[in-house]
Amino acid sequence: MVMSTIALPTTREEARLEARVTSDFKALIEKAASLSGYSSVKDFIIATMSPVAEQVVERHTRIRLTQDEGKVFVEALLNPPRPNAKLLRAMQAHKKLVRA
Repeated sequence: MVMSTIALPTTREEARLEARVTSDFKALIEKAASLSGYSSVKDFIIATMSPVAEQVVERHTRIRLTQDEGKVFVEALLNPPRPNAKLLRAMQAHKKLVRA
């Protein structure tokens, strides 16, 4: 029996998630859930999709830098370059639009 190590949600606040699929695909999911030892298709879908969803979100929200890129980034933070003419014009335009 294969079980995911991801804990199923325990909060009582639930939301419905629906999907229209072919009957063949539904049968495949039901068979996979059964073979994996899950008591329901819902539990199977939640357990198998949770890590995938977390990985997708992480890939799109976390910035990963190589060691060289990290050094360049830290150097720019510690010793930022002086603003060029284009940035100075943008700052002036912003000040005109936004009055603090």
